[in-house]
Amino acid sequence: RTQALLNTPFDYQEYARFDSATTARLVSGGSKLFEAILGSGFGRWMIKPLLPSPGEGPSEKTMNDGFFELTLIGHADDGSHKRGILKGKGDPGNRITVKCICESAFVLALAGESTPGSGGILTPVSGLGDALIPRMTAAGITFALV
Repeated sequence: RTQALLNTPFDYQEYARFDSATTARLVSGGSKLFEAILGSGFGRWMIKPLLPSPGEGPSEKTMNDGFFELTLIGHADDGSHKRGILKGKGDPGNRITVKCICESAFVLALAGESTPGSGGILTPVSGLGDALIPRMTAAGITFALV
C-alpha cells in the first residue's frame, strides 16, 4: 500500500524459514491438514471446544516473554539489495500490536498540524513518516538496516 501511494513499483513474496527440511515439511503438511479440517462444518464443530473461549488468551507471562524477529530483504532492479531486521520483545499478537497502535496514536495526537501524511487511508510510513521510529524504539521495537 505504501509503495502504491508513493507510486513506486513493488513486488512482494513471503517465506517462512525453518532450521531443517523435516521441520518445514511437518509445518507445511500440518497447515494443509488443519486447513482441510477447518474447511468443513464438521471439522469446525470438532475443533471449537478445543479453542479458547472469548476473553481467554495467553497468560501475562506468555505475553511478556514472547518475541519476534522479522528479516526483510529487498532487491532493486540495478542488482543492489538491502536487508532490514525488525524485532521486538513481547507476544507479537498482543504486546507488539498494542505497542504499534498506541505509539502510532501518540504520533498523531502530538503532531498537531505537522502530521506528514494528509487524508485518506494511509500506511504508517506514508501517514506518520519518521516520527514513529523513535517512539517504536523507546517501546522496544527496533528496525535496522544491515
